[in-house]
Formats: sequence, C-alpha cells, structure tokens
Amino acid sequence: MLTYLDHELDTRVDCYSIMLKISIGDYLKFIQTVYKDQGGIKGQRAPLKTKSAQRIRKRLIDDLKRGTVIPPIVLGLRLDNEHFTDLTSDIPSKSLSIFQRIDVAKQVSIIDGMQRTTALYEAVPASFFEPALAVANDGEGYLDVKKSIRLEIWVAKATNSLIYRMLVLNSGQIPWNIKRQLEVVFTQLKTELEGNVNGLELNTSDDKDSRKQAGQYQASQFIELFMLFGAKRINIDVQEELAEEFARLDIIATSGNAEFMNMFYGISRLLVGLDQQFSRVPTTKGEIVLAKHKTGLSIFSSQPARAGFVVAASQEIFGVPGIEFTIEEQKKRFDDIRQLTDGLVKKLSDADVSIIDEFIDLPTLDERTNKKSGKVGEFERAFFLDSFKTFFTLLRSGSLTIMTPCWSTKL
Repeated sequence: MLTYLDHELDTRVDCYSIMLKISIGDYLKFIQTVYKDQGGIKGQRAPLKTKSAQRIRKRLIDDLKRGTVIPPIVLGLRLDNEHFTDLTSDIPSKSLSIFQRIDVAKQVSIIDGMQRTTALYEAVPASFFEPALAVANDGEGYLDVKKSIRLEIWVAKATNSLIYRMLVLNSGQIPWNIKRQLEVVFTQLKTELEGNVNGLELNTSDDKDSRKQAGQYQASQFIELFMLFGAKRINIDVQEELAEEFARLDIIATSGNAEFMNMFYGISRLLVGLDQQFSRVPTTKGEIVLAKHKTGLSIFSSQPARAGFVVAASQEIFGVPGIEFTIEEQKKRFDDIRQLTDGLVKKLSDADVSIIDEFIDLPTLDERTNKKSGKVGEFERAFFLDSFKTFFTLLRSGSLTIMTPCWSTKL
C-alpha cells in the first residue's frame, strides 16, 4: 500500500523530495536487500549493542506497538536522466509506481533511519520474512504490518546530490564519521565512477594482491579518495571530532557544487591515465637496486600516492582548506589542469618506454620514500602531496620535463 503525500524541488542540488506513505510490511519487504547490504551493516550504523542503546530501542519497539508515530525514514534514489525526467513530469501519479521500476539494491540507500528500520524489523513477526531475515522478538505481541509509516525519498540524477543531502541531514549527529556516511551511497558512486572513467576497475575484494594492472584499485580506498577530494586535505583524523567537523563542512561545501562530481570523474580519469602510462615501465635497468618502487605500476599502487595526487588536484581546483575560489574560477582551474595533464598523458602514450622510464625517475622516488619512520603512512602522504603540488606547478609553467623535482621536494 503506497500513498503520495507531497513533493518539493531542492534547487540547491537539483533533486526532489517526495513524501509517501507506505505500510510497514511493504516497506520492510522493499528495503530488505538494502538493509542486508548496508545495514548488515557496512555503511550505516549497525544496530547499537550497548545496554542503554538496546533499552532505548526496546522502548521504541514498545512505543511502535502502542501506536507511536515515528519521523519519516529518508531514502535516497538515483535515476538516470531518462527515468528522472519521466518521473518528474508527473510526480503525484508516477511516484506510486516508483518501487516497481527500479533496481532497489543498486539505486536505493537508507540515508536516515537505519535504527528505526531495525526497530521495525524487530517489532514484526519473524514469520513475516524469509528465514534468512527472521529476527527474534522478545516482546509481547507484534506490530501490525498493515500500519502505515511515512517515507521521504530524495530522488536525484547524480550521487553527489544524495551525498550532499545525507551529510547535511547527519551533520549534527556525532555517532557517524564521514567515511561511514559516504559508504552508504558508495555502491551507486562506484557504478557511476566505473561508467564515467574508462579503464577504472574498483575491486571490492579484500585481496591485497588483486591489483594486476593500471586502473585497478580497492573500492574502499576510492571512498577515501572521494572524501579527501572533497575535504581538500591529505588526511582526516576521524579521532579528532573538531577536525572531522571541519572536514565535513568542506565536503558539504564542495559536494554541493553541481560540477563537483564531474570534476572528481575528471581527476579520476587523469589518475588512471597517468597510472596506465607509468605502468608501462616494467623495471629500471642498471646497477641501482630498487627496494620499494621497482616498477612504474608501483607508484599508484600506493594509496598515499593516489591520495597525494587527488588532494593536490583538489587544492589546485578549490583552494586549500579555509580558502575557496568562486565557481567560475574552480571551473577554469579544473579545465586548465585537465588539459595540461591530458596533454602529458598523450605525450607519454606516444613515447618509448625508455623515455617514460627516464621521465618518472624511479631511483629518486625509491630513495626518497625508502626511509625508516615511525609513521610511514603519514610521511608518505605528506611526501606525495608536496610532490604532486610541485607536479601541477611545473605543469602550469610548462617546465615539467622529468619527475625528479617532484620527488625531490623537501619535507
């Protein structure tokens, strides 16, 4: 049972908020695949385990059975241009068939309401679901699955609109860190990235040896790159609440930019393009023994190197944290570095492997990164950020003929 209530257009990020009413039973059956994947629970907060949290949820379950009204559960739905246009041409009537026309697992995210959804699952009879979804219920009586709840569905053409909406909704909720928030919609973001960046393959496996060629990366690490690109900083200390909040504000500001996602796609393409050209160097010939960076593929096999490139590009486009260029300036700076880096990738693609070998200068990179440090990860991130900031500076000036000055940055 589904009833249309209302809708509004959010002109800030070009998405629609659609208010619907649905029976609890229909909602729980509709959302079960998303709940298992996200609420099982990788992105959203898992059902809380503390004694006080369990007591609070038990009270919510009891209140539900006694007829309490819960706030609307917020879902995110991404549609392609054709289906978005079709839906928005007549939202009151077409939103009623929205559940039948989408791939729930790939297009829907629970933006706000995982704990309420968990309480609903625990308040209905286990026999209502398939055995795999049965939830033990220790209360007396069960919730009537025909009872209605309200849903707010944010419908967007671009994932960054949903990310922006989610971050704004949760900006005052301390229990969530940014990575968990982004993981909620990353399934959709992963699909968009692979569809928009040729040669990009995001592996969801935890196998550390899964990278066999340029363009292959861990999907979970690309979540971080997306986050760093929006935050404009090389590392986010999620243990520091204040630092996290400033990073969240930076990501909200950048992800709310209509061009933000296209810019991230563009920078991802440049990353893959350079990775593909660097990886053509199998190993450096000569008497020098390399310890860490033995091949061109090894450069962007390093997450610190990928993070350094992405954050350096972000700062070139948006400005360093605390400083932000105008939208027009951001577009111009993005176009500049895209054209310059594309030109370099094209030049390298036409060059012999020996030329690329000389250009990337693995011996200097290996020597500079092969240092003993108590905090290797932090050192490498700072090193590669400075390296790629130098890279973009030299690229802009037309004086980038070899990577040696980039690797020789002082720390």
